[in-house]
Amino acid sequence: MTGLRVVLAEDDVLLREGLASLLGHSGYEVVGQAGDGTRLLALAREAGPDLVVADIRMPPTQTTEGLEAAREIRQELPDTAILVLSAYAQVEHAMELLPAGAGSATCSRAASRTWTSSSTPSGASPKAAQS
Repeated sequence: MTGLRVVLAEDDVLLREGLASLLGHSGYEVVGQAGDGTRLLALAREAGPDLVVADIRMPPTQTTEGLEAAREIRQELPDTAILVLSAYAQVEHAMELLPAGAGSATCSRAASRTWTSSSTPSGASPKAAQS
């Protein structure tokens, strides 16, 4: 049995490859990697993943390209869970991804101040969405 299918989007290649390796060794199947929001959208549409892991700030402007792509993915692929990462606390933006009454959001005040937002896709375990 294969793990959840994941598309990973992060513009820092070293971090993206590290995350892909960790996910792969943890039983997830990384089906695509992107360095910008445009490629993330294309991969998500093509692969139909169970989970998208995306950095909020990505090229070309380093503002909210990853978040904008995640919003489009949420609309087009509502059963796809989304985990949003950022080195910046952007609570109001990440919360917009959560449909009313579904999913969860947590803020980690660790060194990187990572924001996460996720909802569990149909058939996925809650543990997978919390990873």
